[in-house]
Amino acid sequence: MDAAGTGLAAHNHCRLLWQPPVNLLARLPRYQALVDVGYERVDWIDEDAFEQMSMLAYLSAVTLVDASLFLLRTTYTIRQWFERFTRRRDMASRIAHELATEEPPELRYDPEAREAHTRRAQQLRAWVRQLPPEALGPLLDTLTSEPRAFEVEGRQYNADESRRFHQQAILNCLQWIVSGVGDGVYGSKRTFSADDPNPAQKLFEKAVIRMGRDGRPTSEANAEAYAANRERLDTFMAGGDVTPERADMQSKYRQRAGWLPRHIE
Repeated sequence: MDAAGTGLAAHNHCRLLWQPPVNLLARLPRYQALVDVGYERVDWIDEDAFEQMSMLAYLSAVTLVDASLFLLRTTYTIRQWFERFTRRRDMASRIAHELATEEPPELRYDPEAREAHTRRAQQLRAWVRQLPPEALGPLLDTLTSEPRAFEVEGRQYNADESRRFHQQAILNCLQWIVSGVGDGVYGSKRTFSADDPNPAQKLFEKAVIRMGRDGRPTSEANAEAYAANRERLDTFMAGGDVTPERADMQSKYRQRAGWLPRHIE
């Protein structure tokens, strides 16, 4: 294996320090290789390196929620950071709040802050689009966990408001992946097909199969894992009080969630 792969595998024992994650995944040529083969494992990617790449991709997305979480110099390994974020359910609603990327009303009078918010939303979209199934699955698992009351920048949100953030975040993830096909993120532009699925369709299928905390299939039979986790995803998106806003969100979800699995449903 090349030196870069060896270095990535050895990173398990290094100190993980915060750095802006904008170009991290772009430095990993293995990612494009995964897209090219429909997110199947390729034999020249070391198993440890592959696992670390998936965990880094997940962390790079969710740590945009609060950069200060990585500013502290710690001896946490990549796996320990990954487990911290996927096992601590009290962080799920904060992650959902950030991925919902709603623009605060007060920003309409602050062009500079509004521009910064737009850049942040674009960055989140780019990162979610690049997540491999082993990272996207745990993210969807996190977003379908029980919504809880939480506080961000001094503002309190109750559990129902939290659910709306969770649902909007899930919808955003699917919309970003779907639009990524048209934007050429996953290679040449392709349609959503039942006979010849594009990379985004395969990404969604494999991610749903891996909707657990460790990024591994949640059942020995992939079909069973997909069916159970897809039902969990659909049930979560159907929950909450009936409002015009939520009805619109759920309609958009059903549409996107209908395009992505055309090859398996």
